Amino acid sequence: MKNFLLLAFGLFTFQALAAPYVIDGFTGSDVGVPDDYIAAEFGGELRISQTGTVSPGSFYLRQKSEDPFDASVTSYQLYEGLPGPMKSDLTPLSTPEGVNYSDLVTAKFYKARGENPDNDVEKVYFDGNYVYAQGSSSLIAYINSAMVELRSNDTAAAPVEEVPAADAYALVEEEECDENDPDCEYVECDENDPNCEYEDEYEYDVAGDVTETVATADTRDYSAQDAVSDVKDRFGMGDEIRWWSAWALVAVAAGTAVTGVLQQMKYNEASDAFSGTEDLIKQHKDEIAASCAGNAQCITAMEWNYNKPGQPIYELKQRNKTNQETMDSYSMARNIWFGVTAASITGAIVLFVW
Repeated sequence: MKNFLLLAFGLFTFQALAAPYVIDGFTGSDVGVPDDYIAAEFGGELRISQTGTVSPGSFYLRQKSEDPFDASVTSYQLYEGLPGPMKSDLTPLSTPEGVNYSDLVTAKFYKARGENPDNDVEKVYFDGNYVYAQGSSSLIAYINSAMVELRSNDTAAAPVEEVPAADAYALVEEEECDENDPDCEYVECDENDPNCEYEDEYEYDVAGDVTETVATADTRDYSAQDAVSDVKDRFGMGDEIRWWSAWALVAVAAGTAVTGVLQQMKYNEASDAFSGTEDLIKQHKDEIAASCAGNAQCITAMEWNYNKPGQPIYELKQRNKTNQETMDSYSMARNIWFGVTAASITGAIVLFVW
C-alpha cells in the first residue's frame, strides 16, 4: 500500500510538472490563415489536420490562439498545407537524441530558458522531420519534464564547449607573452580581483572560416533577431498594446456614452420648455380670437399689438428663440458624443478580435 501511494504521488507530481509545458489537445476554432511560410493546398484557408498528427510529405502549422476577452484562455490547432514562398527562410531544427518526433508536436516551445509556461511560441511549423519557428536558430522544449534544446544541423556540427556558470569569467594571461606563441598559458581570472582584465572568450574570425564563425555565433543564447522576438514574447508588446488599447477605448466609450445621455437629458429639458412656451403663445392667440369674436381684422390688429416689445406674445417668442438655440446646441453635442462612443466601441471590437 505504501509503495502504491508513493507511485501515485510520483505520477501526480510528474503530471503536474509536465502539464504546463504540454498541449492537451488541438481544440482551436480559429480559421487557418496561410502566411509566408505555409500555403493552403487548394487556396483559401488551411485545413485542420484530421488526425492531429504530422506526417512527412506535408507541411503543418501549429497555431496558438488567445481568447480576445481573456488572455489567460488559450487554445491550439494543427493546420495542414504546403510549403509557402518563404519557407526556405526558416531554419530546420533537428529532433534531439532520445526524443520522439511525435512528442514535439504537442510540446510547447520557448526561445529562451526559464520562460513562463504560458509564454510559448505562437506559430510552430512541422514537416515530419524538422521543427521550424520564424527567426529562431534554436528552441527549448520540455519532454517528460526534462528540458531539451532543438538546434539546426549546422550548429550541432560545430559544438562549443559550455563553460560552467561558476567559472564563466574571462580568461587572462598569467604573464605577458606573444599571442602567437602556442605555449602561452592562460589562467582564470578571479572576479574579485580589481586588476583582472576581462576579455571575450571567443574572437570571431570574420575574414577566415565563415562557417565556424556563424556556428559559434549561433551558440549564443540570443541572436539579434531572437532577442527582439524574445522581448516581444516576454513583455507581450504587440498583444499587450492591443489589449490595453482596446480596454482604453471601452473606457472612452463608457465615458462618452454617459456624457451623451446627459446631453440628451438637457436637450429634453429645452424641448419641454420650447413646447410649453408655444402652448402659452397659442393660448394668448386663442384669447385674442375669442375677444374679437372671430373678426379677422380685429384679430390681426390685436396680434400685431401683442407682438411689440414688452407685450406677452413678443416676449414669449423671444424666449422660444433662446430655447431653440439651446436645443440645437445640446442636439449637436449629443450627436458628437454618441458618435465618439460608436467609434470607440468599433475600435475596441477590432482590437479584441485582432
